[in-house]
Amino acid sequence: MLKNTFKILSKKTLFSSLVLSVMVSVTSATASEQPKGAAVDVATVKLQDVSPATWLSGDLISRADSRIATEVSGHLLNIAEVGQRVKKGEVLATLNDKLLLLRLRDNQTVVERLKTELNYLSRQISREKKLAEQESTSQSELDRLEMERDISRQELEAAKIQVERTRYLVEQSSIIAPFDGVVVERMANLGEYLSEGQLVLRFVNVDQQEITLYAPIHLYSNLSVGARVQLLSAQAQTMSLPKSGVVNRVIPVGNIRSRMLEIRVKPDSADWVIGEAVKVQLPSGVAEKRLTVPRDALVLRQNKIFVYTVDSQGKAHQVPVSLGASAGDYIAVDGNIREGDTVIVRGAERMRAGQHVRPLL
Repeated sequence: MLKNTFKILSKKTLFSSLVLSVMVSVTSATASEQPKGAAVDVATVKLQDVSPATWLSGDLISRADSRIATEVSGHLLNIAEVGQRVKKGEVLATLNDKLLLLRLRDNQTVVERLKTELNYLSRQISREKKLAEQESTSQSELDRLEMERDISRQELEAAKIQVERTRYLVEQSSIIAPFDGVVVERMANLGEYLSEGQLVLRFVNVDQQEITLYAPIHLYSNLSVGARVQLLSAQAQTMSLPKSGVVNRVIPVGNIRSRMLEIRVKPDSADWVIGEAVKVQLPSGVAEKRLTVPRDALVLRQNKIFVYTVDSQGKAHQVPVSLGASAGDYIAVDGNIREGDTVIVRGAERMRAGQHVRPLL
């Protein structure tokens, strides 16, 4: 009995060992098949036609920068604070409208009086027409009443217009924001008496940003609406990564004295400050062949700009580059790279030189 038990245990032990051995082998094979290195997105270095460019100074402005005035007279009862964000349709300031409301009541009283007069004249004319049929009144009397009725009707229409005008002025005693924006400056204070047309505040939409700059007329032939350009803050460091924007408008009229024409550029991002000085790179000559990389491949670290290339062994190499003009989403670079090289465009921020990577298709 003991001998049979020993045989059964020996068979179970042998079977368990075989199963464990197979699991270890499968696990090892699976591990060896898994790709090594950090997953990254890559692109190819391209040789493209790129126009030489020049940097010009411009200013960042808002397309909606308004100095709001009052359409009515009155004491200022309320006004938004400087720096306060106000949405379109909300109240920016309020003036005392008591006198306007009294005027509105007076106008409405005139309307009611003229309505009564017009009804009276209409009844009189009806009676005179009946008498005229019986030849008991003169035609001249009927004509006079009809004239008075027509005059009253015109006066009633004028009085209604006056009611509408006063009602409009009552509405304008509350100054409404014409767009979303920020109160930048108050030009009146609480309690002051404001005259019609007097400035109350400056109101700016900080989200509708645009860059205005002036370029020499001889660059006009190189400019086109929709062209992508590089942007830098005038206070940016020398090795800062440029941002990008799009030529929004080119005004085809130059100044006779300065020989400059205005250009408007819309920045891609809204992380600028209204009034900020900006440098814009504009094409300045005939296109030439240049090596280009995607803008996302650029990495700024320790005041150096570089890209990471990937060799045939899947190893990343840090390559310092200097920047040239842009070509759409690509940018011209000079450095130790060649056409067809693979560069990392996603995941390079945490990359180290010599690290193995796994390019994603």
